[in-house]
Amino acid sequence: MFTATASTGVVTITTTKDIISPITNIISQLTNRNNEAEKNNSAIEDISEYSSLVVEQIQNFITNIVLNIIRSQEFDEKLKDEMYDGKLIVEKAVENLLTTVKILKKDPYSKNGRNLLVKATNNILEGITFILNSFDDFNIRRINLLCMNLINYYEECRDNTEASKIVDTVKICSRYYEKLALLATQHIAEFSSTILKKELQSAIDLLIKASPLLMSSCETYLLYSKNEATANGFHNVCNTLIHATEEIRRIVQINEADNTPIIKFGTLTEYINSMDTDEKKMIEAIKNKNANAFNYAQASYDYKSKHFIKEASDIVYSVDDENERNKLQDLVESVRTSSNSVNAMGSKCALQKFDDDLSNANLMNQIKYSTACAKYINGELNCQLMSGMARICHDISNRDYDITSFGNAYMKAIFREGQLQKEDLDRLIMNIDKLNEDYQTMNETVSSKHYSFYTDNIERKIENVDRMKDVLLDALQAIIENPKESNLRKYLKNVAEVWCDQVKALRNSLVVEPGLFTTQELLNNTMGSFTKSIDKLTNESDKLNSDESKQLRKKAITSAKLFLDVAKYEMSNTKNEAYRKELLKNIEAVEKDFTLNKIHSG
Repeated sequence: MFTATASTGVVTITTTKDIISPITNIISQLTNRNNEAEKNNSAIEDISEYSSLVVEQIQNFITNIVLNIIRSQEFDEKLKDEMYDGKLIVEKAVENLLTTVKILKKDPYSKNGRNLLVKATNNILEGITFILNSFDDFNIRRINLLCMNLINYYEECRDNTEASKIVDTVKICSRYYEKLALLATQHIAEFSSTILKKELQSAIDLLIKASPLLMSSCETYLLYSKNEATANGFHNVCNTLIHATEEIRRIVQINEADNTPIIKFGTLTEYINSMDTDEKKMIEAIKNKNANAFNYAQASYDYKSKHFIKEASDIVYSVDDENERNKLQDLVESVRTSSNSVNAMGSKCALQKFDDDLSNANLMNQIKYSTACAKYINGELNCQLMSGMARICHDISNRDYDITSFGNAYMKAIFREGQLQKEDLDRLIMNIDKLNEDYQTMNETVSSKHYSFYTDNIERKIENVDRMKDVLLDALQAIIENPKESNLRKYLKNVAEVWCDQVKALRNSLVVEPGLFTTQELLNNTMGSFTKSIDKLTNESDKLNSDESKQLRKKAITSAKLFLDVAKYEMSNTKNEAYRKELLKNIEAVEKDFTLNKIHSG
């Protein structure tokens, strides 16, 4: 946001792009006229009208923005000096432009005039860019200073033991954070990267939503000063706000030009990609009857296949659904058996110098089956982990049903005096930790090709959740120790709002927005999980006990909600009308089945 204040009023323009675009557009017209004349070796058209528009735009820019900044008391001397230097560059360039117009009016073929035109227009753009970059740098300095001051105040709150000083510092923080949130929000528009916009917005959201907890946690801390949980709660709120402020400070200083993303794969995906490459090499060697090339590619394939089997077996063991786990274990074994068959059949065919066409065809089919089976396993693991993470996010953030780990702890704390126990917290902690473990498995092992900035963004949100986890557990622990205190229940309600909001933001980054998964993977996996659950409930209901039916209904409902979120997100971000209609058709079908399933579960 570009804003300059002076006695004449306030000038506010959304972004620096809004300032430079009109000038750039007119200068492009000047450049085009010059290029056409050069190309055709013809007289340049009269550019007086274009140059007059440029001069008018620049005069408005200098008068209404640059001079206001130079005269104002709000801006630092460094910015004022840079504004003055930029003003001189632009004014000199404008002077050269006017000289150029006169030269070319007298002689439309003048080489000197044309060279001066190119130099003048370049210098105008360079000067204005210098001014705008200087203002951006000033805003970053201003945000940086605010962040450092605010961090110092939060640390003062956290480390102080004198009640009156804590209260005074908390009040100062309340004023500072609002100003920081405003400036940081204005800065979002200056980024072109969607990921950086989201990262900054996420940090601002945490700052805004957690800041009211500073006052309420301070009150509970001072009311129950001898209670360790309320003291920890206050200190952890301070730490959460320090973290949010540090994130804002870090992100606004990122130079997008230097922020080059890295392409990443999960290790299973890497093994499959290598197996795919080796498969092609083996088939080519079979067709060319080249035993040496085949043996080399087959050895590489076998090595990757064994590593794939080991990694996949470890992950399959952690799949919650017993039926899915058994099915995947059988598939892993089939890859092992198939790879052994490839070794035996390959050795035999190589010894025969690939002269038996039928044996060759069987060998190629066996190789293709082995690779296809590995790909299927990776896709199924992908689906299982994604569904699992979605269910855990629901479990640790839904407070409306006591069957979830968070709902159980929350309802006991708020409505069932004296019932909340350490075991309830342990159950919640276990599921929060499971979410972190599943994410690490997904990112490091199973994930498809993705850019590192997606996982960086997810990990920032995981850290936000981790910060709020400490605050939440402290609030719950305080109620275990003081079950009759209504102030602590009120405080827990405030904490729960922020907690649920941060988990929802993480869930969206993990399993709704494309990044770690492609959009097609998200849609296929969620629809597949929903369809399997519905089919099993419909066709095998007589074979299911009540617990199995209950778990399948939960899985169907979670998958349906997730599919609807993904599909609606995709609908809002595509311009392809045919694709939108296809998504809408699928959304309506799932909503219909979803409603029937909910009625059935009732």
